[in-house]
Amino acid sequence: MPENIIVLFVPSLLAAVVGAVVAHQISSKRSRIMVTNALFTSYHSKEFIIARQEFWHFLDRLNDNPDPPPFTELWKSSDVQGKREYNFLVQVVAFWFLLCMSKKQKTIDDALAKELFAYQFRHWKKQLTPLYNATKKKDAKDDQPDWLTFMNTGEMDWLEN
Repeated sequence: MPENIIVLFVPSLLAAVVGAVVAHQISSKRSRIMVTNALFTSYHSKEFIIARQEFWHFLDRLNDNPDPPPFTELWKSSDVQGKREYNFLVQVVAFWFLLCMSKKQKTIDDALAKELFAYQFRHWKKQLTPLYNATKKKDAKDDQPDWLTFMNTGEMDWLEN
């Protein structure tokens, strides 16, 4: 009699475990897709489109300078236009930093994120590189902004390949 119970119990237990694992995987995948879609929606919101446009033009002017200022000089700006440009900078780099950290934490769908953001990131990376280089070179080593993480070598390779 105990053998019959084991024969009946083991397949049922195995089916329950497999079912739970599959359900978790499906739920987890759905959650990652939802987070990725939310990031895409945020990236294309009216406010963020304005921030991206304004910051892009600001970087154009900054990149025309053969010796661009580091990040710390930008946030120390006291004039109104400087503060406005700094706010746009924070919005844009915070988005890419969030995408990078979301990838590290496995909270986004990698394939979908690559489809949605790879093209944009290639252009933003090129546009941000002079500011990144100036900040890495001129700012104190112990005072590097967290957003530099996504610009470090290898951090966003998954999005570029």
